[in-house]
Amino acid sequence: MLLATLMASVVVVVPPVGASATRVDPVVQAPDATGDVRIFHRADGLSDGQRRTIDASAFTVTPVGDEGDLRFAVTIARVTGSHRFDQMVFVRLVPPAGSEATWETQIGFSPQKPDWAYATRYLDDTGRYRNCEPLVSQTSGGTELSLDVPVKCIPPQEAAIRVELLTGRFRTDANPWSRDRVPVPGTFDLR
Repeated sequence: MLLATLMASVVVVVPPVGASATRVDPVVQAPDATGDVRIFHRADGLSDGQRRTIDASAFTVTPVGDEGDLRFAVTIARVTGSHRFDQMVFVRLVPPAGSEATWETQIGFSPQKPDWAYATRYLDDTGRYRNCEPLVSQTSGGTELSLDVPVKCIPPQEAAIRVELLTGRFRTDANPWSRDRVPVPGTFDLR
């Protein structure tokens, strides 16, 4: 009898058929011309085709969740499964040109080492910082790389955005095999 009473008091909420999450528009969208990867020939070991896998075609920043976190995403030519090299994405959020501010946010991620992703917001040039590690990057559709960055590592000031992709060894000082840059004109209030 007690079990029947308890079961009668349970309410189950089922979303309507066809319900889905609301799509959120990016706050930053930057297309990039393809075919502009710079090859570093002084570094041996990879074919030009492997070096060109990082050829970016788009970069976006999109709000995720309700806390102010942001998803940084880049579309590249092809995510490779190779263990010989890493495809790396580096994003820097910096003060606008002409500013005397000294803060900076550095973000890095790689599909070959998804659990090595990071974001660090340096508050000024005195060494104070906010660290957002560990983070885990995602790969979607074999061409999109993304990383969700917590709000504590997003600067509260307007920021210029610098995006660079490399082939090399993630989180080492090894020389890269190639580089692509995505121009992101303007400054952005990311909070």
